[in-house]
Amino acid sequence: MKLNELEDFPELGNTIVIDGIEYVKKREPLSDKEITKNTPKLIHIGERLAFHAGVRFAERHHIIGGGE
Repeated sequence: MKLNELEDFPELGNTIVIDGIEYVKKREPLSDKEITKNTPKLIHIGERLAFHAGVRFAERHHIIGGGE
């Protein structure tokens, strides 16, 4: 199996191991609008900023958007 064939196997999820090497399919980060849409509405602005920062932290941790 070649890495470019991963799109043909969605049931494999985002990570696959080929010959002992782990590959992660690159995913796109959420847009600012998507984060804002899913931020709990009854929290203060400082907490909203912290929520947004937490989402970006999680994306970086899971290598979403190509960052290491």
